[in-house]
Order: sequence, then C-alpha cells, then structure tokens
Amino acid sequence: MTKLFDHSSSLKAMRYSKRTQEEVGSATRKLSSGERITKASDDAAGLSIATKMRAKINSRYQAMRNGSDAMGYMQVLEGSLQEMNSMVIRMRELAVAAASDTYGDQEREMMNGEVSHLIHEIKRISDSTTLFEKRLSQGKKQWLEFQVDVNNKDSNRLKINLGEFAHTPLALGITDVKINTQHRSRMSLIKLDYAQKSISESMAKLGGLSSRVTSALQNLENHQENMQAAKSRIKDADFALETAKNVKGKLEGNIQTQTQNIINQGSKHLLKLLE
Repeated sequence: MTKLFDHSSSLKAMRYSKRTQEEVGSATRKLSSGERITKASDDAAGLSIATKMRAKINSRYQAMRNGSDAMGYMQVLEGSLQEMNSMVIRMRELAVAAASDTYGDQEREMMNGEVSHLIHEIKRISDSTTLFEKRLSQGKKQWLEFQVDVNNKDSNRLKINLGEFAHTPLALGITDVKINTQHRSRMSLIKLDYAQKSISESMAKLGGLSSRVTSALQNLENHQENMQAAKSRIKDADFALETAKNVKGKLEGNIQTQTQNIINQGSKHLLKLLE
C-alpha cells in the first residue's frame, strides 16, 4: 500500500527542533546565571564538589570575620595599655624630680597631686576598657576564644587569657605610690618600674597574638583565593562556548522552522492537487 503522506520527516524535524530549543534554553540559562552547572543533570559530580567547596568558602569567610573580631579586641586592649604606659612614664618622671633636692616639700605636694590624678585615671581606664560587655583589663579569670579556621582543632582557635591582662592600680602595684617626700619618691621608683614592666610584658603578649591572627588571616585569604579559583573552574560558565552554542542553536532553530514550514506547505499543495 502506497502512502500519500509520510509523517516521519515531519516528526523528525519536530524532534530536532525540540532538542535545539532545549540546547538554546540551556545555553541561555548558563549565560544569564554565569554558571556552567544550573541543575544536577548538567553535571551531578561537579555540582556535588562545587557545593562542598561553597560550604568551605563560606566557613572561611566567617573564620576571617572571627579573626577580625579578635584583632578588634586586641586593638582596644593595646590602646588602653599605651595610655596607661604613658601615664606611668609621667609618674616616674615626677618621682625622679621629687627625689631630688631641686624641689621642696611644697613642689612635691603639687607633683604628688598629679600622681594621684594619674592613678585614678589608670583605674578609670581599666574599669572602662570593655568590648561587647567584656572587661578586658580587670584581670578576671576568663578566656576569650576565637575560631580562626574551619576545623575543630585547638590549633584552629585563638585563646586569650584575660587573667594575664590585669592592669588595675592594685594589679600594677601603684595604689599607694606617693611622692610628697624625698624618701617616698625614691621608693616609688621601684613600684613604677614594676608597673611599667608589667605593661610592657602585656604589650609584648598582645604583639605575639596579633602576629598569629595576622598570619591566620593571610593563610585564610590564600586558601580562599585558591578555593574560589577551583570552584570557578568547575562551576562557572564558559561564556565564549555558551554564546557559540546559543547562536548556533538559534540558527539551527530558524532552519528547522523553515524546513517544517516547507514540509507543511508541500502537504497542503498535494492535498489541493487531489481535490
């Protein structure tokens, strides 16, 4: 039996047209999103790897913020120590002056008044040096811990023992410093030397901690750059390739549409001849 109409060509053209439309749609999605993998069917293994990388990347960003918070704590504490150190230096200067016969008792009383004010100011600073409701200079037995990497290891945490940073007048040993007599002035030099030594040691500890945080942040930044580059290679779209696919698909789509129209027109002409 001879068939007047063979629909196989038409069906084949429709199938090719549908496939082309899907390819154009896929290329368009990738170009608009900038990602090679827009759904699991594009590359299931690649999507799984990229998802794990994203979790690591986001965790490292948070670790970097934690490190920045730690630097903030240390900068506040270092600022207060620098102020206290300047005051202790001034007190020692006054004590050296009062220890000499260059000055009399009246001048020593005036210098002693300044020393008393400086001691009160050191107490005020130690009481008011706080960050996020934590007193940093009271010497309380309290640890501050900062997670500066993404794993659950002690080496991934920065620990600051606030008990090592006691800078009240009592802790510095200067509560009873007086320079209203020559003898007291000379004795106060020993106490002021101890106070300055204590502050200097604390500043050195902070310097070491700051260096560690800086190193940790630099390490995190390097890891982030490498991880971002690796994730980009896996998931980011190749714009040149996807653009070429998009243009090629649209051209093929136009040709297929025209071919389908020709097939349809041929069928219509044949039907007219048979009428």
